[in-house]
Amino acid sequence: MHRRLALLIGSIGFFWVLAFNAGDPFFSNLAYLGTGGLILSWLWSRTVLAGIELRRFPSAGTSQVGQRIDEVFELRNHGRMPKMWLELTDYSTLPHHESSRVVANLRHGGRRRWQIRTQCRVRGRFMLGPMRVRSSDPLGLFMRELRLPARTGITVFPVAVDLPHFTPVVSDLSGDERIRLRTPVVTTNASSVRDYTPGDGQNRIHWLSSARRNRLIVKEFELDPSAHVQLFLDLAAGPEVVLPTPPPATGPAAFGSWVRQSRADATWLPPSTTEYSIAASASVVRHFLRGGRAVGLTAYGQVRITIPPDRGGRQERKLLESLAVLEAEGGVSMAEFILNDGLHLSRHETLMVVTADPDPLWVQALRELRMRGVGSLALVVDCQTFDPARSMQAAFAELASARLPHYRIAKDQPLAEALAGNPQRTWLNGSQGDHTHAEPSYDQTLGLP
Repeated sequence: MHRRLALLIGSIGFFWVLAFNAGDPFFSNLAYLGTGGLILSWLWSRTVLAGIELRRFPSAGTSQVGQRIDEVFELRNHGRMPKMWLELTDYSTLPHHESSRVVANLRHGGRRRWQIRTQCRVRGRFMLGPMRVRSSDPLGLFMRELRLPARTGITVFPVAVDLPHFTPVVSDLSGDERIRLRTPVVTTNASSVRDYTPGDGQNRIHWLSSARRNRLIVKEFELDPSAHVQLFLDLAAGPEVVLPTPPPATGPAAFGSWVRQSRADATWLPPSTTEYSIAASASVVRHFLRGGRAVGLTAYGQVRITIPPDRGGRQERKLLESLAVLEAEGGVSMAEFILNDGLHLSRHETLMVVTADPDPLWVQALRELRMRGVGSLALVVDCQTFDPARSMQAAFAELASARLPHYRIAKDQPLAEALAGNPQRTWLNGSQGDHTHAEPSYDQTLGLP
């Protein structure tokens, strides 16, 4: 019971005492008026939320960091009484989604529509809704509230920038050897023909050969001869560096650090090695998939996830959905990661490592894979640019010694700029954090000794 209601009840009781003791009709009238108003207010409050319906229509079930999501709200009053005011409080988990408001004078059968635009700043899976509606009687004595369960899920994909100048030499195999693996599915690579057997689909029939031999002949297919790209994303909790996020602002430079794309817009990245790693992974995934390659993903985050290599738009969506929810909560170091999961890689796959680990042991693990003929490429997020106390010199020196191709990504550096050109060899010139780049040889870009 709030103070206003308690004061009113106390006043009404006082008037009734005066009316009985003094016998003055003035106090009797005040007592009757207060009691009647209290009862009417209570009855009114029982109807203030009756017949309320809220519907919400998000523009899409997915979005991306830096893009906007539009949501349309529709509030209807199906009750018999008009609603003087309604306070709507949204409990959506999407950051900066400010859809709470107050609606006044909603008549019987009335409808209100409004639109909210939110710029997505954080990747992840979020819930739009539920919403709480509050109202009261005209005197504000009895507050009522109602939970509207309208909820919609939305996934915000991580930053994925265009990489027009990203030209790593990811070869299928050294020399002229080709991958020859038969597959039961239809691909663009028909290798031979054979006689028809029950169960073969009509799309496998080679009609010209069938007409020539006077019997049904079907085509046999092989996997695409190009190498698959297997992405190993380092999400160990130890090497992660997270800096304080600057407060959000408004306007075109709203979010502080921007990763500039090939077009004129920009997308914000939080100052975290994990966010830079995931953004680089998403950009590379999109680059290779739209180039027709098969891409897979393995990561140790909250749990271990493995997505086999595949190609196409469905694979891109699957990978981006996984990258949207991954966090640096793993307990497996990059060196252990490569040694354990690298055993399953074949010469038909190219390993791409994304890490911010300053420990050079993971470079030695890549060396062992190279001895087995598995080509590799490293995307190294330089944690020293986030925290000067963490030196990357040992890792870069080991990369230079092993002649392993890699790209270096620094804090506040546009991804399209960091991942431009051929992968580099790096050696230290004596000053801390200063790296000199040289053009790699052809065998070095293949990950060969």
